[in-house]
Amino acid sequence: MPNSGACHHVAYIPSLLDTFNDFASAFHRNWKTQKGDILTHCRQELMHAVWKLLLDDDFLHAYKYGVVVKCSDGIERRSPTCNYLRQGPVSMPWMYGQKSSLDQLGLVQDMHAHSDNFREYLKDKVISARKFIYQDAQPIGGTHVNNLLKETSSVPTLNAFVTRLGDRFNPSQMLAVNLLHEFELGVWKALFTHLIQMLYASPNGTERIAELDRRFCLVPGFGNSTICHFTSNALEMKKLFAQDYEDPLQCSIPVFEGLLDGKHDDRLMKLLFRLAQWHALAKLRLHTEVTLEQLEKVTVDIGKLMREFRDKSASDFMTYELPREQQARARRQQHAEAQRKELPEAETATTSRARSGLTTSERKQRKLNISTYKFHALGDYVSTIKLFGTTDNYSTQTGELAHRLVKQYYTLINKKKARKGKQKDNSHYKHGHELDPAKKDLFPKLQDHLLGRLLDRPFDGDTHEMFTDEDRAQISIVNDKIYAVKTLRINYTTYDVRRDQDVINPRTDHCTVMVLSGVEAHNAHPYWYARVLGIFDADIVWFDTQRGKVRRSQSMEFLWVRWLGEEPNYRHGFKSTRLPKVGFVPDTDDYAFGFLDPSQVIRACHLIPNFVNGRTLELLRAPGITAARAPGETDDWANFHVMIFVDRDMFMRYLGGGIGHIHYLTSVTNADEDNETEEGEDVPNIDPGSLVVTVEDEEESDDGDDEAESGDEIHNSRSDDELGPDDGEDLDEDDNGYGSMQLI
Repeated sequence: MPNSGACHHVAYIPSLLDTFNDFASAFHRNWKTQKGDILTHCRQELMHAVWKLLLDDDFLHAYKYGVVVKCSDGIERRSPTCNYLRQGPVSMPWMYGQKSSLDQLGLVQDMHAHSDNFREYLKDKVISARKFIYQDAQPIGGTHVNNLLKETSSVPTLNAFVTRLGDRFNPSQMLAVNLLHEFELGVWKALFTHLIQMLYASPNGTERIAELDRRFCLVPGFGNSTICHFTSNALEMKKLFAQDYEDPLQCSIPVFEGLLDGKHDDRLMKLLFRLAQWHALAKLRLHTEVTLEQLEKVTVDIGKLMREFRDKSASDFMTYELPREQQARARRQQHAEAQRKELPEAETATTSRARSGLTTSERKQRKLNISTYKFHALGDYVSTIKLFGTTDNYSTQTGELAHRLVKQYYTLINKKKARKGKQKDNSHYKHGHELDPAKKDLFPKLQDHLLGRLLDRPFDGDTHEMFTDEDRAQISIVNDKIYAVKTLRINYTTYDVRRDQDVINPRTDHCTVMVLSGVEAHNAHPYWYARVLGIFDADIVWFDTQRGKVRRSQSMEFLWVRWLGEEPNYRHGFKSTRLPKVGFVPDTDDYAFGFLDPSQVIRACHLIPNFVNGRTLELLRAPGITAARAPGETDDWANFHVMIFVDRDMFMRYLGGGIGHIHYLTSVTNADEDNETEEGEDVPNIDPGSLVVTVEDEEESDDGDDEAESGDEIHNSRSDDELGPDDGEDLDEDDNGYGSMQLI
């Protein structure tokens, strides 16, 4: 994993010393006219000189005879990656091809070129070029050298790998793709920047940019660090790490929806969907023949859609560089001018044009450019994965994350202080019970839910219409108490047979879950979605009238949820390039609110509001405060988009074929079915009639820390292993233990 901390700092390739310019200017008589070529050549020589030191005799022995390194998957892989800067007619580091064909990604002749035109290292020509430079004193960029090397974009530097590993070694075939720099920092960042430029160039561009920024701010987070909250100036893209550009891509579809007009918006939605799909497929940690075929097909689609968007949409806008780009360019120009005049930079800063108002005529025009190596390199991912394995094995994200290593040594200290416990009422549940639609028939629904689980009824959304009041009377809650729990941890097996965990917290944005649908109709959506309003557990006693026995009290966990349903007459899927759309079930439906067994939960899910449809009061007509909404909210979003691209595991749950998704294991928290009370045992006689629900939060006391913390969370394990932390781990510094829902 890129964030596993397994990166070790072995060596650093230095830059040229600051004194090198003085040395070279005194040594080389044509320094002023050939300065750029000389510096470029010396940097290349320096890098390969360092590589010759790294490729020492121990490495050569391991290279020749092998070294036993048992990885987690049992496979040994070596694959150096680097950033490729190519300036010349042939810009591909491992194949021959012309710049004019860089935008032809996905075409038949282009896909053949990726596999047929491998480069060869031209050692003889390189040696001849070096003789021109070092023996005949010919310019590095002169005619003699260019006649030998320019046609193939070669450089007059002896490759360290060929020198140390032998003339038969072809360095072009060891170069792997670089998804972080080629796609996330390359293709996607360029498109994202140009989309902002298009919005600026649209009518009312300032308002559209403000709306785009507002939408990004409203995108909820997901997971521990999968999707982080966007700042209020997300479009400025300031202080972002390289890997941070992944989040805007995964959330871009609902955020950009409707900001462009007509057919431009349709083309953009298709393009963004395919880009997110390609990104998810390319970053899979486990591939099959089917997923590689999908990746190849999507690559072809991306080439077609990008050319179509460039020719039919982007070309209709007169786009200019962004204000921040213009300001940065002005600062660079002033800095260069100050250096030429040998003036202190502080004197020029006061007259910076970047601080003054800038007109459109002062900004440079920008066009969407897909004639780049990074765009063309997307066609090499399938062949590279087949040759080297999945992209996580050679991702440069590992090196980028190593920059954060020092910052991770901050000592984590629990600053939580124990306070003397006392009881206090929570008015959120106690007041307004009769008027809150979320609490309508609350306890009968809970009885139906618990009774259905005790009778082993298949889960159908708790539509047990056959239960009568006499049946519900069989359920009793010990001591009239239901305990409110702060968090629920869902353990699950990922598509690549790894262990992972989601945390559900009703007090945060991480409160939406997905369960398997109970509908078996053709083309039915496979999942149901629900927003968790509360997490509870209680000791239940069941009067089994059929057997004439009283079951021993058992602890049962349940979730209080608000259901979401599919949008009617809405097509979605990979073929139609649309995300699933859901919305809250109207409160006029008897089953808009209900209860859910935690063992039914598959995963947390990420929902982003459909900003085009806006908010509405029609789904929940509550006159005042309601438990169904977050504090401060007075209405609901009309619809949400289900973010199937939020991570690779979620993507595979909708694409299908995930090896780890074949079996869904039951929760380890289920009570033993055979637990029954012994004859003569006293059972509380509770009348489960019309009850009022009150919640009491128990703050920690000095004598009851262990008991309080043990109720902070419920673990829902979908396997036999326990993945969660040890009992007693604190989740929040302001966590006050667990609450009790008192039935009075």
